Amino acid sequence: MKIRASNNILPVYANFAVLDTTKDEVVLNFCHAEGGQEQPQGLLVQKVVMTPQNLKNLHVRIGELLENYQMRHGPLE
Repeated sequence: MKIRASNNILPVYANFAVLDTTKDEVVLNFCHAEGGQEQPQGLLVQKVVMTPQNLKNLHVRIGELLENYQMRHGPLE
């Protein structure tokens, strides 16, 4: 499949995610934590909603990606 990006898509940095589900949807809230330990704050930077089947497909693909990464760069702890 050929994929094209719209002109307003910008990369975002997220260092944690908050996940939720309903019977028909999975919600992935990607967030950025900042402010240190004294006053931590989280900022929602991207929300992705998908079907459970699409999440399962993503899970398989992420597993493959992580395995390839560790073969090239060494195991993650």
